[in-house]
Amino acid sequence: MYRRFPFFVDMDKIELLAPAGSFETLKAAIVAGADAVYIGGERFGARAFADNPQGDELVTAIEYAHLRGRKVYLTVNTLLKEPELTKELYDFLLPFYVAGVDAVIVQDLGVMQYISRHFPGLPIHASTQMAVTGVYGAKLLEECGVSRVIPARELSLDELRAIRRETSLEIEVFVHGALCYCYSGMCLFSSMIGGRSGNRGRCAQPCRLPYRVFDGDKEVNSKKTAYVLSPRDMCAIRLLPEIIESGVCSLKIEGRMKKPEYTAGVVRVYRKYLERYMAGKSTEVSRKDEEILLDLYNRDGFHESYFKQHNGRRMMAMENKKASDKAKARNEKLFAEIRSEYMEKELQVPAEAKLVVKPGKPVKFSLSAGGKSVELTGPVAEPAKSQPLGHKQLEKRVNKTGKTDFVVVKREVDMKKEVFLPIKEVNQLRRACVETLREALLAPSRRSVPERPTEERENAQNKRSHFDGLSVLVSTMEQFRVVAECEYPVKRIYVEMSLYREDSSACRRLMRGRKAEYYMALPHVLHRQYVGGFRQEAAGYLADGFDGFLARNLEEYALLRRLSMGKRTQLDYSLYTMNREAQEFFRSKGVAGMTAPVELNHRELGTLDNHDVELIIYGYQVLMVSAQCSRKNTSFCDRKKAVLTLKDRKNACFTVQCHCDFCYNLLYNSVPLGLLKERDEAEELGFSGVRLQFTLEDAKEAKSVLKMFAKAYGEKRVIQQSRIFTHGHFHRGVE
Repeated sequence: MYRRFPFFVDMDKIELLAPAGSFETLKAAIVAGADAVYIGGERFGARAFADNPQGDELVTAIEYAHLRGRKVYLTVNTLLKEPELTKELYDFLLPFYVAGVDAVIVQDLGVMQYISRHFPGLPIHASTQMAVTGVYGAKLLEECGVSRVIPARELSLDELRAIRRETSLEIEVFVHGALCYCYSGMCLFSSMIGGRSGNRGRCAQPCRLPYRVFDGDKEVNSKKTAYVLSPRDMCAIRLLPEIIESGVCSLKIEGRMKKPEYTAGVVRVYRKYLERYMAGKSTEVSRKDEEILLDLYNRDGFHESYFKQHNGRRMMAMENKKASDKAKARNEKLFAEIRSEYMEKELQVPAEAKLVVKPGKPVKFSLSAGGKSVELTGPVAEPAKSQPLGHKQLEKRVNKTGKTDFVVVKREVDMKKEVFLPIKEVNQLRRACVETLREALLAPSRRSVPERPTEERENAQNKRSHFDGLSVLVSTMEQFRVVAECEYPVKRIYVEMSLYREDSSACRRLMRGRKAEYYMALPHVLHRQYVGGFRQEAAGYLADGFDGFLARNLEEYALLRRLSMGKRTQLDYSLYTMNREAQEFFRSKGVAGMTAPVELNHRELGTLDNHDVELIIYGYQVLMVSAQCSRKNTSFCDRKKAVLTLKDRKNACFTVQCHCDFCYNLLYNSVPLGLLKERDEAEELGFSGVRLQFTLEDAKEAKSVLKMFAKAYGEKRVIQQSRIFTHGHFHRGVE
């Protein structure tokens, strides 16, 4: 069957990428047919609790893969604190860089910039943790030297096509495994509730717990549908042709925390259908193979991810069947078969050997594999007087590669006359030849040691802050009125884009009534279908009186920069700047300012340069941004904004807002952040300003909070109050 591929599909470069939480899993994945694996070291990976190989073992793993023609991508996909980046990252990466690791997967833009500068020639892949949702974010990364992007998993096939069509970037997507409820990299649930940050590889997965859902006073779910934040596992094997033809070059399997049997089994099935597709054969998936994938692991069945649908109940687990008495027993026969076929057999590199033995001349031993050939000479072979060596004896010694990386599949012993030659010498010559060939095959991927960074970064010279007015974000008209009419100094007001679209004339009247800077707060997520409208409207917003924009994701910032509005852009905390390298990345591109990272404590914030950084001192913090809709998944969707309440096992209540204009949900912390008594500590950190964020508050509450913080930060007078606040990470931070 002849298949016509789109012009941008290079079938020779379609890659099956497997997870490796250990060296054992890496070997199983390669034996099963993976083209590449992604693996973490002992630091800086998004799976801190995996059995990640350390130091020399990871170097050995890289060499193992390279000898077999496979690639290894190192996960450095967490956010790094300032001392980690400046004092630890170079030494951590150095041995793997020299060993020839094929790429690093990166979340932190500061890490991206640091690696690009200090590790020349090392390909950088933008992690899905960057939450790239469109062409503009991808183009920005391309400009920065990134070679591959792993977009947000919430993208459709059309959105993937657009990125491939408008950039030269390779695209890698997840096709199988667990799926986060929140846009990856934008989740703070585990961090704020339990102190284990997903951005630091320590997610405790509170999304996999049961919740009661209330719409007003009415409970809209039951014990059978309590897992409202837990998506089913994805399985896109039926969509392989469409995914590949959308421009994707790397098909990624999730699961660095899972067992080697899982990885090998999933790889085997996907390899089968990828090979069928590449050969132009039918890719209809058999029921038997579907059952194999289900038996290996599934979370209450499978769904096909976001490639063709934006959200929906059938994508969700809702009921934890594995915890019930009806849970299916593990298919031990399948696991035993996988262990026998892929874990108990050593995959050796086929080699050809030749031994030339002539009386009175040095012995020659040559070995060839992988397009390389080496030849070594040994001792002089003496004419046989006693104990002569025959062909069979020498062939046995030539074949004896044992547990090395090679297996001799073709051999030749060139010997016309019997000779005397110590067996020990033949064995030593063979071993030396094996090691020489190994080094010859590894040499092309190895790199020289890069120059150690010598620049000493000066300590941040944060001058004591002078708070000459508050910044306030408003989400409702009544909040806006409270702020516009208050007596306290407010120097900047952020107006949610949704609010302005609802009643622009009322917003403009309030804006004219108070002298302040006005910034439009853009959506937490911006997908392709909304980009065109914003491009057309952006200049109009400035004409309406806005001074700039609050960008909450990479797509928005990159788009504003393309519109020459970068210097009118304030970055929200979700554009992470946890180290000064990341701060300098954005400053070099041109921004109005940034927002302090919410996962650093006050001492860590002091290591940054905060002269153009705002600190959020009040607000219900967003714990999750999700394409899924709690209302749609528990009752119905009428495309009208709704507010729901999620109650956990300890009766803590989390508010969920349905943002129908951009089709996403926000899940808020149960208690608002309130750095009321921390005023003096905040002042010492040199911030350019402080911000209140109003989201769920009514007019009375907004007025009370505004007064409370205006007194504390303006007059240094803390009003006694009975409200309960969380201090977030201002004191504790994250590991």
